Amino acid sequence: MVRSNLDYCATVWNSYQKEQVKKVEMVQRREARYATNRYRNTSSVGSMLEELDWESLENRRVKLQLSLLYKVVNVLVDIPCDMYLTPMSSRTRSSHTKKFRQYSTKTNGYKYSINVINKNQIGYSIGLNSKTTSLLPDNKHWTRTGMFRKTYYLASEVGEEGRKDRKNQQGGGVLIAIKSDFISDEVEDLTPDAKSEMVWAKIEIKGSRSLYVSSFYNPKTSDEQSIKWFDTSVKRATQIKNAAILIGGDFNLPGWDWKNKILKPKSTHQNIHYDFGNTLDDTGLVQLIEYPTRKDNILDLMITNLPNQVPRIEIMPGISDHDIVFMEFKITPSKLKQTPRNVPIYNKANWETIKKK
Repeated sequence: MVRSNLDYCATVWNSYQKEQVKKVEMVQRREARYATNRYRNTSSVGSMLEELDWESLENRRVKLQLSLLYKVVNVLVDIPCDMYLTPMSSRTRSSHTKKFRQYSTKTNGYKYSINVINKNQIGYSIGLNSKTTSLLPDNKHWTRTGMFRKTYYLASEVGEEGRKDRKNQQGGGVLIAIKSDFISDEVEDLTPDAKSEMVWAKIEIKGSRSLYVSSFYNPKTSDEQSIKWFDTSVKRATQIKNAAILIGGDFNLPGWDWKNKILKPKSTHQNIHYDFGNTLDDTGLVQLIEYPTRKDNILDLMITNLPNQVPRIEIMPGISDHDIVFMEFKITPSKLKQTPRNVPIYNKANWETIKKK
């Protein structure tokens, strides 16, 4: 009766603090003396537990948690698996299909919590499109000579916030465009190399972490250097405390079957594909696009460290050979607030009265 009470709801309240674990274990140790009728100070409680074949309560709680995990994964309980568990975004040679991501945390309370979903954020839409060129003139931006090819933007009425063009040629390059009334800035420190086609912007978020948005372009599947630059950049970004990260771009890695988290048979440049998958696993980032964006291949990806904040993803017809990726992200940017001021309307003034005075 005592142990059943100690095990009750243990998957929820299971403590990670050694002092509390010890206090719970003391209950069973006292019961071991009662069951064996040995109360001398020289009697070993450890030997009593071994004689009684009583497992430690800590181990029992671990098994209860594993049992609950099995039930969640196999839909044996009414707990939505996709809400609390995120499969590994890639599969390496030593991996398996039941491997789930362990979230990176800053506090032990969050690390050992059963609930890893941030419910303090509310919705805001983020899109990926190639049709926003007409919105670019007369907006603030950082740019280099050339033409850009892809645009990753936040909603409509946007202003350029980060742009990186190819020099002395048309085509290629990356750009981020953000609504002009959002508090945002380009983050040049996260750019891995001057030759890399990657740009970052930071958006301030109401009462929460900052959102770091990146646009990335990998020119070709065999470009190992671009993937190394990507690895360097995201490892810098994930070191930023409490940063929400969102990366979009044309990664040109057709070998990945993202829906099943495996490499396609006979895919080329497998080492580069594996390196990219290992980067996501090492940094706790998740790739979310599971349907083709160009012919039968998933080339355009959306990557984040907060997959549970994405309620909706759609693949839409585009105006080029790539489809459009549209994604909603539950987060609220801070807006610039203009101080109210009086603006005189001179053409409506009573000038005759003014002249008399």
